[in-house]
Amino acid sequence: MTPLEFWTALSAIGICLSALATTFTLFFIARQLRAAHRATQGTFINELDKELAQFANVLNGTHEPDFANTFANLSNVERASYYRCFDYFERVKTLLDSGVIDLHVVDRMIGYPFFLMVNNSTLQDNIILSTDLRFPQLYALHAQLKARRIARHSFIPNLQTDLAVRNVKHYQACLAVYRRLL
Repeated sequence: MTPLEFWTALSAIGICLSALATTFTLFFIARQLRAAHRATQGTFINELDKELAQFANVLNGTHEPDFANTFANLSNVERASYYRCFDYFERVKTLLDSGVIDLHVVDRMIGYPFFLMVNNSTLQDNIILSTDLRFPQLYALHAQLKARRIARHSFIPNLQTDLAVRNVKHYQACLAVYRRLL
């Protein structure tokens, strides 16, 4: 082997090692970015969960058999917390639509309390259905979560008073409003 061939071969080996090191570095950076994304998403989900916990007093009583009487005796200030909870669910739908959070995460995090609230006949009569086309994102989230749960054969609380069947015309009108907002 001549010196020129030796140095050419050595140069080729160096280029291959450099390419290998670059590939390893890119793989490591991608892995670090993925880990950082997971950590950030975990923190974000934890913050959403903390915000949901602020509505514990609202969520706890909705499945009680005497809830209609309890709700009737609430002050306007106490009833406002139900509106804020529905606003929270609408913000979650916005995050879902923007791709910040996935549907399976939303379902696992708020699915059960969400259906307890929106499928509650007292809350439907006094808040959800009593307002003219309010909460369009709430209706869209209901449709999306319900479809997911039906496809997965999962339990839907208060299905006997499902929001979609209580007032079909109002439900469809709110979904139409939501679609126009997109």
